[in-house]
Amino acid sequence: MQNRRILFSAIIKLLMLSGLILLTVVFVNSLFSSDERLISSDTEKLPAIQLDISGMKSGEIRKVRWGSKEVAVLLRQFPEKLEKVITDNSQENSHPTVQPQARSIKLEYFVYINLGDSKNCPLYYAAGEFKDVCSSNKFDETGRDIRANLQGYKLQIPPHYFVKENIVFGQWSAN
Repeated sequence: MQNRRILFSAIIKLLMLSGLILLTVVFVNSLFSSDERLISSDTEKLPAIQLDISGMKSGEIRKVRWGSKEVAVLLRQFPEKLEKVITDNSQENSHPTVQPQARSIKLEYFVYINLGDSKNCPLYYAAGEFKDVCSSNKFDETGRDIRANLQGYKLQIPPHYFVKENIVFGQWSAN
């Protein structure tokens, strides 16, 4: 009876130790992985799709499923509020055709992947602001964080280009 208790105690301790080691490995791995790298590598493999943007009204959002992601296009309500001077000098993760102050190819449209900083919940748009439903963090019409607590998080911009009254997702140009 005493030997069984010692054996079970040793097994439980080994299981707890292996669980702690696994948890530590996952935590350390999450510190060094980049969501932007994951998004760019995922989007490079997806086929191109089109979204019709004709007849959009100010503040309207159109969405389409692109692989496992939902991408959306906003016809901006308040384009006059866009920053004239870029205040952050961080590298944008998008293409050179994207205007840095608007984070968009065309000033009147904002194209984005419909996920906030939580990476689990879609965004809600009202009164010129996006809100991540899970984390309650807010973003402006350029996809930049409004509050200082996000440390510069920006909504992701998928590769896209405009063709007449359509947006093509999946690449940066028609080549």
